[in-house]
Amino acid sequence: MPWIEIILLAIMTSPIGLVIHELGHVVAARVLTLEVVSFQAGPFLIDWNDGKHTFRFRPRLWLSAGGVRTKVPAETPAKKRIFLTAAGPAASLLFSGIYWLAPATDALDEMDFLQWVVLLLAANSFVIFLLTTFPLRTPPWNRQGVPTDGYKILALIKSMSAK
Repeated sequence: MPWIEIILLAIMTSPIGLVIHELGHVVAARVLTLEVVSFQAGPFLIDWNDGKHTFRFRPRLWLSAGGVRTKVPAETPAKKRIFLTAAGPAASLLFSGIYWLAPATDALDEMDFLQWVVLLLAANSFVIFLLTTFPLRTPPWNRQGVPTDGYKILALIKSMSAK
């Protein structure tokens, strides 16, 4: 497969890696019985209001970060907040393992289209795992200035040890 096609495929699959990551947070919120207010992964936005959802597609957000907003009561223990925050990176890490489930090939030249898609999705998920677990207060790729999951987890651990 020509390199230009690989690069274009990597760009096209990047929102899927974000969806996987953000779905990790959504699943954790459901497990904790928290209400999910909105979901964004790249250009895909979903808002929930009074049991109804609104789906929006914004192409200019194609390579932007994502996020899940939930209603978390103030009295929610830090351990549950850590679970909610760590679920996104955990989903990314787990999904990055899908490449190892794909049929093996000896050379990159012999890979078919589906194998490239799986490889790029797995690599993308691993990069998202790395970027979101690195503790940064204001990561340069996040236009809203929201800290990374790693930063939030460290802050929650710090707040637990301060008590």
